[in-house]
Amino acid sequence: MADTLHYVGRARFAPARRQEQIEGYETLSWPYRLALPVMNIIAVWVNFKKALYAMFRAQPKTNFYFVDGLSVSARRVKDHATSWQALDTVYNFNRGVGPNAFVRAIDWFWLHTRNAQAARNRLKMAKQALAEAIFALAMPGEPVRILSLAAGSAQGVIEVMAEMNTRGIRVESFLVDKDPKALTFARALAREHGIDDRLHTAVGDVIYFERHTNGFKPDIIEMMGLTDYLRNALAVLVFKKIRRHLKPGGYFFTSNVHPNPEAFSLKAAMNWDMLYRTPTQLADLLIEGGFLTPRVVTEAHGIQSFVSAQKISA
Repeated sequence: MADTLHYVGRARFAPARRQEQIEGYETLSWPYRLALPVMNIIAVWVNFKKALYAMFRAQPKTNFYFVDGLSVSARRVKDHATSWQALDTVYNFNRGVGPNAFVRAIDWFWLHTRNAQAARNRLKMAKQALAEAIFALAMPGEPVRILSLAAGSAQGVIEVMAEMNTRGIRVESFLVDKDPKALTFARALAREHGIDDRLHTAVGDVIYFERHTNGFKPDIIEMMGLTDYLRNALAVLVFKKIRRHLKPGGYFFTSNVHPNPEAFSLKAAMNWDMLYRTPTQLADLLIEGGFLTPRVVTEAHGIQSFVSAQKISA
C-alpha cells in the first residue's frame, strides 16, 4: 500500500503504510475490545474507591486487586505513572512475571493493552525516523548532533546512536531532563553500548532548555512523550523555541496520544492522566509554532501520532 498525502485542517497529514504490514509493530486488538466493558467497570469502581479514600485525605495502596494487586509490571507503571520509569517498564516488557501462570497472564494482559502496544509502536517509529534523519544529515568529518528534551532514559536515541556507530557515522547527543536518576540511567545505558563519550547530560526544566545546553547546536531535536502534558499555549511556546534553536534543514520529532477507548481505565487504574489530542490538533500546534509542513503519522492502533517536522528556512 503506497503512502498517500491528505490535508486535514491546515496541516499536511501524511499517514504511513498500515503497520499491520510492517514487521515488528504490535497490532493485537480484539481481546481488549472484548474486555473494554470490564475495564470500564473496574475504572468506575477504582474512582469510587479513590473518592472514599479522599474523604480521609488518603490514597489506596492498591487500586484494584486484579490490576496493580497481582500484576508486578502494572504496579510499577502505576507507582511511576507519567515518569520515565513507567515508560521504561512498558518499552521493555517481554513476558509476564509472577509465581504462577495465572499471575503471569494477568501481568501480560495489562502490559499489552492497546495503549501499551501503541507506546512501543511509537518508540519504533521514532527510532526509524531518527535513523533516516541522521542518514540524510550526515556529512563526512562532521557529527550529527541530537538534542533530546525530557529525555528520560533516552533509550531510542542511544540505541540509534549505537547503530550509527557500527556504520561509521558519528552522532553526539545532549540530554535534558528534570530527573537526575533518568540521566544516570541513560549514561549507564550509553556505556553499555560503548558511546558514553558522545553523550552529554544536564538536569533542568525543558521549558528553559537553552540555559542548560552550553551552546550545543543541534541538527535534530526530539521531545517524545512530553507534549502529552503541555497545555496548548505552552506547547506552542516550546515549539517556537525549539524551531529557533534548530539548524536550517534540521528535524524536530515529537508525539501525542489521541483520545481513545482505554483512556478512562488508564487514568483510573494506572493513575496515568494526559492531554489527549487528535492528529489534526497536534499538527495545528506545530504549525502555530512555526513548522509549516509537519508530517503526522499515526500508528496501527490509532492511539499515538508521531510528528516529523523540518525547519525549511532560517
